[in-house]
Amino acid sequence: ALLSPTTAPTWGGNINWNFLSVVVGETITWMGTIDNQWSNIENWSLGRTPANTDVVVVPAGVSSMPLLLVPVVLNSLTIAEGAELSLNGCDLTVTNTLIAAGELVAKATETVTLNGNAAFGNNSMRAARSTLLVDGHEAQMIDLGGSSFARVKVTRSGGEVTINGGAQIEELIITAIDETPFTCRFAAGKE
Repeated sequence: ALLSPTTAPTWGGNINWNFLSVVVGETITWMGTIDNQWSNIENWSLGRTPANTDVVVVPAGVSSMPLLLVPVVLNSLTIAEGAELSLNGCDLTVTNTLIAAGELVAKATETVTLNGNAAFGNNSMRAARSTLLVDGHEAQMIDLGGSSFARVKVTRSGGEVTINGGAQIEELIITAIDETPFTCRFAAGKE
């Protein structure tokens, strides 16, 4: 089997190793041509799985939609309208921007952690018993897009979070870390 570390020096004498360069902010697109396994490098446009610095795109119209097998940390994630990403019991952290025009599918008690901004499309979250954790350190804009969530947890140490778009939320938890105050604004006229 071919092993592909993304950050490691080569000192020669390596057999069956492929050393890759990963450019911060590089766009990598799901092709889904082999199967639905997120970890299969042949399903990705760059011949490797996404690194935590990548801009990841899951487009519509591919033969297989991705299924996570392990927890994943991504810089940016766009799920196009008509596309789907199944969490399959695995946690997802997006450190910069999440755009979910398509479906983000939770199976159980997964946690989707947002450290940056996010925009959900109408009914783009199939929540099961999952948690949407809003946990950034800078100002955040979260558009819930009228989707349904089992649990939304806003945990911050200062700053401001603005939540737009309305949503159905079974449980909303707002917590200040270290009792540092922060502002959580909800769009007017939304429930």
